[in-house]
Amino acid sequence: MTTLPSQSRHMSVLIVGFGQMGHAMRALLKQRVRLSIWHVTPDKPQPSPAILKAVGQAEIIILCVPTIAVATVLAALHAHLSKRAVVLSVAKGLDNSGNTAADILQARLGVRARWGVLGGPMIAKELRTGRCGFAELGSGNLASLQQVNRLFSDTHLHLTPNRNPRAVSWCGVLKNVYVPLIGLSDGLGWGDNLRGQLICAALTEMNRLLLRFCGVRNAANGSAGLADLVTTATSRSSHHRALGLHVAHGSRHITQGEGSHTLQVLMRHRSTPPLHKFPLLHVAATLVHRPQSARTRLVAWIETIG
Repeated sequence: MTTLPSQSRHMSVLIVGFGQMGHAMRALLKQRVRLSIWHVTPDKPQPSPAILKAVGQAEIIILCVPTIAVATVLAALHAHLSKRAVVLSVAKGLDNSGNTAADILQARLGVRARWGVLGGPMIAKELRTGRCGFAELGSGNLASLQQVNRLFSDTHLHLTPNRNPRAVSWCGVLKNVYVPLIGLSDGLGWGDNLRGQLICAALTEMNRLLLRFCGVRNAANGSAGLADLVTTATSRSSHHRALGLHVAHGSRHITQGEGSHTLQVLMRHRSTPPLHKFPLLHVAATLVHRPQSARTRLVAWIETIG
């Protein structure tokens, strides 16, 4: 555990996971709160006595771990949580059963408990260097919204409240499905016009999928959806954009990422969305399962427009 000095001693915060986003959260908060960090790793999944003490004292616990690790971490911490603590996740993927971070938090902590999710353009490197980030704070608990807003007030991470955390989580999941297609188009040199059309079509399908999964209309039009989609699709540091670039440059295998994992889990645990309503989703599936055919499928999709 690392405990950092702070100018403000009014709030205790525990960061779980110390990868890129964990470092970014430390950079945002280290001068503002009493901050503890659990360097959780796959080979050391159990908290030390010092961490468990920090859990009991923490008013906010920020989970900076992948979605597949959220349930394991919660199981280790749950019995030690303070009743006033808010558990916050930044994960943007699915676990192997098809659950988002919001699904897992709700199942483990309860619908009305103090928890939330963050989704939006929050590139860790930019947050660490003092640039702005933007996120929707998804929580059905008013006290959680207020407490997390207080935590990040006067930082360069700007939050917008959203009372539907499942929609926020699904936005982060789905945008990673479509971004590799934009990387493919860019890698093939097909131009800015097509990139814009791909983003437009991806947003349309994301909204349809969110209605299907969450019952919410136009839920992808904010920071967690559109803004994060554009950021991830155009950032040079984007892993998911790079997946498409690699295929464009001749790779016959797409490396594992949250988007490809999402497609695999969706096909396994949910009915496959119909081709006529989600044509670009099916092109994305081709990119994952038959990368060498993705260019042809993308050309065929373009020819259907107009």
